[in-house]
Amino acid sequence: DYGELPFVDCQTHWAYSYIYYAYENGLVSGISATEFSPDTLVTRSQIAVLLARLAGADSSVTYTTPYTDVDPDSWYGWAVGYLYTRGALTVPEDGTFGPDESITREQMAALVDKVFPYRGTIWRPMNCADRDQISTYALSAVDGLYNRRVFEGDEEGNFNPTGTLTRGECVTILYRLDTSV
Repeated sequence: DYGELPFVDCQTHWAYSYIYYAYENGLVSGISATEFSPDTLVTRSQIAVLLARLAGADSSVTYTTPYTDVDPDSWYGWAVGYLYTRGALTVPEDGTFGPDESITREQMAALVDKVFPYRGTIWRPMNCADRDQISTYALSAVDGLYNRRVFEGDEEGNFNPTGTLTRGECVTILYRLDTSV
């Protein structure tokens, strides 16, 4: 029995309980006072903020970043800086972070694994039909998150490594991550 959210666009959404949990625990806010936009794709800057909040980072601390496209004073600059100082982010040759780009499922898995590493034994690799399409850099992260029941395959048995994430899917992952530890 969940309370009511201020967002009119997710009252009957499949991810309502996850959105409620993330909102009530201060992990997410809406895109406005009355909209959450659960089916909108998540950007790299949004993921940085969500993971930094879940990790307990202090948003009042100013972190410097080496990225040419991240202003430390932006709404997400602190989070990108925090993740960078923790070693969760690397700098590509062009020196950019790509804050407005969508994040893929395998990129999300690799990033989550760097912030919240799986310390158990991989006792069951993710058995998905498209396993051979998961990039090598993300494979152990995907398996670890699957073992923690954070990531699942879709109804066709695929992980969809290059697929993007919606805000509803992202809060579902945050919920599962927060409650699996």
